[in-house]
Amino acid sequence: AVALEVSGGSDCKVLVDLQPRVGQGTALVSATIALSLPSGYPGEAEPQVSVERSRGLSDSGVAALISAARSSLQSHGLDEEGCLCQLLEDVSAALDQANDESECLICLQACGSVTDASVVHAPCDHIFHAACLGRWAEIKISEAKEAATDKTQSVRSQRDALSRELAELTCSMEDLAEEAARLEDLIAKLTARRDAQRKALEEGEYLEDEEEAEEDEPPLEAQLATAKSELKSVQAKKRRSDLKHADLTEQHSNIDQDIKISCAPDFWD
Repeated sequence: AVALEVSGGSDCKVLVDLQPRVGQGTALVSATIALSLPSGYPGEAEPQVSVERSRGLSDSGVAALISAARSSLQSHGLDEEGCLCQLLEDVSAALDQANDESECLICLQACGSVTDASVVHAPCDHIFHAACLGRWAEIKISEAKEAATDKTQSVRSQRDALSRELAELTCSMEDLAEEAARLEDLIAKLTARRDAQRKALEEGEYLEDEEEAEEDEPPLEAQLATAKSELKSVQAKKRRSDLKHADLTEQHSNIDQDIKISCAPDFWD
């Protein structure tokens, strides 16, 4: 295929798609050659050649095409007739040779003499023997399975450690709940005693013990203040423990899910 682009003035650019001449063989490579024809061509200025696109060609293969083009230009670059035809002929010959010397990038053996069915053109434009690529894929899948097994074992260890930490935290939370309940009960009793004493004093009861009651009042208030302070501290610890427990539970659940996915029968299918 040939495409012509006019860039302005009398300059133009010709794009030529080249395929190797393989007869009954297999075309493993291809290239698009860009010929830039300056306004002084022919006679005054040589055309410029570059490889616009390539498929299946290694860096050395592309370099061989450029080298063939430059060599042809040195010999025919200013010819008024036949320059481009000769240049394309020389580049095509280099492309034919590159096709014959095409190698599988895994085994580094020639691909030029094999059938189409045994050669794979990867999306990256590299060429592989189908058998080589299949073996490589099997090796990589096996390595991935081994890595996944190691990771699963590591994740199981993390899960077990989280389980132990959760169990310890749960026991601690139960102790905090019991302590909070004890303090709440103590506060209720102390409050009831204080209120009873105040009511008795207000109603003038036990006047003979008023002095003693007044002496007992500050210690009772102090006990109540201490109990409330301790309860506040326990409740703060309990809130922190609740948050930590929720976080650890979520981590544990996520790890369980990862293990289930990696151990699923169809995970590697």
